This record gives sequence, structure tokens and C-alpha cells, in this order.
Amino acid sequence: NGLLSSTSSAVTKYVWRTIAIARDSLFIASICTILERRTHFVTPIFHANNRILVLAIGVFLGWLSLLPHIKIFGPEYFATLLTLQRVFPFVSKFVLGCLPLFLGYIILGISILSVHTPKFRGIGDSLMTLWAVLNGDWLFDNF
Repeated sequence: NGLLSSTSSAVTKYVWRTIAIARDSLFIASICTILERRTHFVTPIFHANNRILVLAIGVFLGWLSLLPHIKIFGPEYFATLLTLQRVFPFVSKFVLGCLPLFLGYIILGISILSVHTPKFRGIGDSLMTLWAVLNGDWLFDNF
């Protein structure tokens, strides 16, 4: 009995209601920030840089709330979701296990290379540069 099962357990209902409440709250917040921008009424609740993040998380939760209804499209789609549901704990353990190594890699890049190139001046720049190098995107541009 997972998150996508057809049984009506109390935990499943609680999880989906929590996602729906978070989704609706973020949609309301993003609408308020859009109205704030159009009317030029300034409130310190949402900084201009965070508006798109609030909207993006709300849209993500909106799409996530459609998952229980995917059974309508046929068993092949539901089988894909069940596979993803069973694999998610293993993938999340791998990502959480590799995260400290990657963060150490970022800090090492900042401490050694920040004086030589502007691509390692901050955490965001270093993360982007090292991720691209790790994937082989900017290999010749950086070295």
C-alpha cells in the first residue's frame, strides 16, 4: 500500500490533503505577488527574486496532486508510477549519500580556484561550474 494505492487509508488521505493545502497556499501567494507587482503595492513578504520560486513550487505541487488520478489513462502509466515509487527510496539514499561529497567538492573549488577564475567566486557559480564539468559540458572552456 503505497502513496498511489487505491485504498483509502488515513495516511494517504493526510499526505494528499497536505500537498493540496501547500499547493493552494503557494498559488495564493504567487497570485498575491503578481497583484502586488501590477498595483505597485510593496510588501516585504515576498522579495522580487523569490516570486518565481513560489510559483514554480506551486506548479510542481499542482502536477503532483494529479498523480492519484493517473489510473484513468491505463495500466501502463500506473505501472510506471509504481516503478518510480519503489525506486524513489533507493535513489534518494544515493543522492543524500553523494550530497556531502559534492558540497565538499564545491568548497574545495571555491577555496583553491576562486582567486584564479571568476567561475568559482561564489557557491552558486562554483556549483554550476563543477556540475557542468562533472557532466563534461564545459570541460574545454574551463581547462
